Amino acid sequence: TSSSNSTNDSNSGRISLDYNKRFNNKSKRSIEFELDVDFSKSNSFSANNATKTYTNPLRADEITTSTQTQNNKDNEIDVEIQYTEPIINDKNFIEFGAGVTVANTDEFTDQSQTLNGSTNTGSTFKADLFEDRKTTYGSVDYRYNNQKTSLTIGTEFEEQTQDFGLVNVSNFNRKYTSVNPSFRFRYRPKKGSWIFFRYRKSLDLPSLSRVSPVVNNFNPLFIRKGNQNLTPETRHSIFGMYGNYDFVSGFSFFSHISYNKTNNAIVNTENTDIATRVRTSSYVNLGERESISFDINF
Repeated sequence: TSSSNSTNDSNSGRISLDYNKRFNNKSKRSIEFELDVDFSKSNSFSANNATKTYTNPLRADEITTSTQTQNNKDNEIDVEIQYTEPIINDKNFIEFGAGVTVANTDEFTDQSQTLNGSTNTGSTFKADLFEDRKTTYGSVDYRYNNQKTSLTIGTEFEEQTQDFGLVNVSNFNRKYTSVNPSFRFRYRPKKGSWIFFRYRKSLDLPSLSRVSPVVNNFNPLFIRKGNQNLTPETRHSIFGMYGNYDFVSGFSFFSHISYNKTNNAIVNTENTDIATRVRTSSYVNLGERESISFDINF
C-alpha cells in the first residue's frame, strides 16, 4: 500500500510580436514576420509512504518513506518569416516560409528515501536533467482563394535535433529530417453552409519524460523508466467537417470526422515482479496505432 501528497507553485509568461507588410495597396504581395517567446518555472514538493508486506513470516515488511523536491524551467523561442507572391491573378498565390524553434528544459530533482528507518542510498540522489531541442523548417505552399473556395497544397521540410541527459553525467544526441506534406480545402456553397477537409503529416519526437535516464522510484511499488532508444512517431492526420445553418428556420446541422494513423508508435509497457509485487513502467516503439472519431449535432 502507498499514500502520497504534494504541493506545487508555478508561473509562466508569453511575449508575441507579429509584423505584416503589404508592398502596395493594389498588390497582395506581402511579407510576415512572427516572434513568440514562452517561458515557465515551477517548484514542487512531494512525499510518499509505502508499505510492502510479505506472507513469508521469515521476511520483514518494508516501510519506505520518500520526499522529493523538483525545480523545473522551460524556455522556447519561435521565429518565422513568410512571403506571399500572387501568380496569374489575385486568386492564386505561392507562399514561402522559413523558421526556427529553440527550446530548452532543465529539471532538477532532489530525492531522499528511507527503508525501515535507514537511508536507502540507492534511491537517495540529486539529478539535473536537461533537454535542448531545435527545429529548423522551410515550406512552400500553393494557395487558391475565391468567394466560395479555398485550397492550399504544400510541403514542409524539417530538421529536428534533440539533446538530453544528465548534466556532467550522460549526454544523448539525436537528429531527424522529414518531409511533411499538407492539404487544406474549404468550400462554401451558400451562406451558412460549408465543407472543410484537412490532411497533414508530422514527425513527433518523444517527450523528455519518455527518454529520461532518471529512474523514477519515488514510489518503490511503482517504478517508471525512460527509454533513451526511442525514435519519433510519424503521424498522419485527417479531419473533415460539414456544417449547415438555416437562417430562416434556425435549424442547424454539424458533423465532423477525425482519423489519425501513427507509425512507429510509442506505447507504454508495464511488468510486475511476482516475487516483490513491484510494477515497472517504460516505453517502446511498437508498430502502428489508429484512431477514428465521428459525431453529428443538430
